[in-house]
Amino acid sequence: MNSEITQCARECPLSKPTLREFAAELPPDDSALDGLIEEVVENKDELAFIRILLSAFSANRRVDARHLVEGASLLFDLGHLAAAATHTCGEVHLALINAVANNKLDYEQKALCLFAAGRWCVKIANEPIPPELITRARILARMMRGNPYIEIPLIALAELVHDDGLTSMVKSRTTVKNPEKKVELFYSEMIDPVADNPLEYIADQAPPPGISGYTVRRAVPRIGRNDPCPCGSGKKYKKCCINRDQDRLKASSSIPGLTVDEVRAQREKFMSPEDIMDMSTYELTQLDFSKLDNDLINLLLQELNLRGELEITARFFEQNGVSEDLMEPWIELIEDSATAGKREIIHRVIDLPGTSEFDKERFSLIVRLMLNDDGNNTALKLLEETAMEELEKDDGCAANNLAYALLDGAYPALGIIVARGAIASTSFLDTDLLVEQILKTRDKLNLSPDDPFESILNWRFNESIAELKTSKELMEAQEQLAYKDREVDHLKSQLTQLSSEISNKEKELKRRDSVQVKQHESEAPAIDKTELHNLRHRIDTLKGELKDRHSERNLLRRNLRLALHDLDKLREQQEESVKPASPDPEQLEEDLLLPEESWTQQPVRIPEFPRKFIESHQDLPKHVIRHAIALIGRLASGDPSAFSGTKRIRSNRDILRQRVGAQHRLLFRAHSDTLEILDLINRRDLEKKIKSVAG
Repeated sequence: MNSEITQCARECPLSKPTLREFAAELPPDDSALDGLIEEVVENKDELAFIRILLSAFSANRRVDARHLVEGASLLFDLGHLAAAATHTCGEVHLALINAVANNKLDYEQKALCLFAAGRWCVKIANEPIPPELITRARILARMMRGNPYIEIPLIALAELVHDDGLTSMVKSRTTVKNPEKKVELFYSEMIDPVADNPLEYIADQAPPPGISGYTVRRAVPRIGRNDPCPCGSGKKYKKCCINRDQDRLKASSSIPGLTVDEVRAQREKFMSPEDIMDMSTYELTQLDFSKLDNDLINLLLQELNLRGELEITARFFEQNGVSEDLMEPWIELIEDSATAGKREIIHRVIDLPGTSEFDKERFSLIVRLMLNDDGNNTALKLLEETAMEELEKDDGCAANNLAYALLDGAYPALGIIVARGAIASTSFLDTDLLVEQILKTRDKLNLSPDDPFESILNWRFNESIAELKTSKELMEAQEQLAYKDREVDHLKSQLTQLSSEISNKEKELKRRDSVQVKQHESEAPAIDKTELHNLRHRIDTLKGELKDRHSERNLLRRNLRLALHDLDKLREQQEESVKPASPDPEQLEEDLLLPEESWTQQPVRIPEFPRKFIESHQDLPKHVIRHAIALIGRLASGDPSAFSGTKRIRSNRDILRQRVGAQHRLLFRAHSDTLEILDLINRRDLEKKIKSVAG
């Protein structure tokens, strides 16, 4: 039954009347309709899916949003996608976010899905915004690249969810002029019409069938009307098969003598690389691999990987193994699965027949990490959790604890990489300790005794002391440090030169050992290995000297930095001592206010805002405005706790002041039935504002 309805759906013209008529052919039971849609989505049949979906919407049938997780990628028309996001039921926001996470949508589809998910949460279901929605939107905002079909939905989403990070990112990257007007048009032309009518973007009449995309070849030979009919009936052609052949001519294909349907029935026989790249995902999934040659199978597998159909590619390799000429799409499958986070696919295909000779170390690091992660890698999970905790603190030393743990623990090489990054956010007085630990770790790992990051540290250090070179002692200390730097550079140069000489000698030794010498061994040229031994001994000596110079230089640098720090501190103390005592801002504010009163239960009041209250405070931080609006609501409702800390202005007892955070103040009047909002200001402007309001 489902196959008949699906076939009927594919052939149904895409027009409002035919879709409404087709709605009567859908299964009357909602569970049966749900099963039909699930089957169509699983088969990637976009032609049937679009028509069944829109017909169901036109008849007010229930369609579960879970079908959009895979089905959204089949809705190439943004109008159809908007209708689906608006008229499906269930956890629409989660389905749309998961559709984006599937990575089968293009950027324009992703932008519309994320906006629709945010709109569903805010406008329809009053649900909290999932953190993943903001995460996905911020990732997509980095890829806008001047495309209005991506930018405008993200601008509209930022306005809906009021996330400061997303708003800032979208504003800094958008190229849309007059974004407010464009968002209004987006609602009025894209969103609102399909909310009222899911068939808004469907034509009233289906376009006439046409042929495009290929050169038409006649499905029947050219025959004169009065010629004998080729069927052998003895009748004239016009009296026999002409009507049947006219129908065949209307369906002519690119293959002479065959109709479009006949070509489709054996399409693998006539397939070209261009055909595969031009076919829809549904058509690709219906191809019979066994009827294609290897070149086309290779291209088909790559195309399926590109479109995110990793499961189909994995099943092919599981059934057929991995031949040498199909190694490239197999590698692409594993790399794409790693990027998509599909660990189970990697483990299913990594050791298939034909892959034993492939060096697994050639895979990217993300693949090798997944191969070595059995899901219980507690050490790696702990590192990730610790890194996340440190980043959330955002105290300027996010990586330090992690760096020291790695340097001293089981992951020293990783620790060096993390520590280099930590130096950028570490205070100057602590950088030496971190660099010293890096150098010690390099010694443990038998690496060269200096780290490339030291050059950056030296640059930062020289910049920091440029303005403090005032005393003769400091100048001499810096000269000693510069001399020690030159010694270190000279030793590095010698070490590099000796290493090069050893490398050349070893190559020469190997070359001579590998040569087949025809003469007697005693007559072969002697190779002086003593020289190599002496060179290696010299290198070990230089490494020791370099290490000593490093220690001396670090000690000099540390002492100089401490001296600079003490000098800077002394200057600050001297400057503070000559500064006139500044008045306490808190006391200045209290002088303008009367003592706090006892606020009992207050009546409900209607808040009255000054004209353009919000517009005049656009420069204030969003959290301050949000706090102020929430406070005004509580004051208007008569909440006694909202009046706690409220004080009257000494020069005008009608005016009340309430704190909004540490730096901002709300001025208002509390009448019998209204709450008159005067202004929201920074506390430093309080005295001036009181005078202007009182005046």
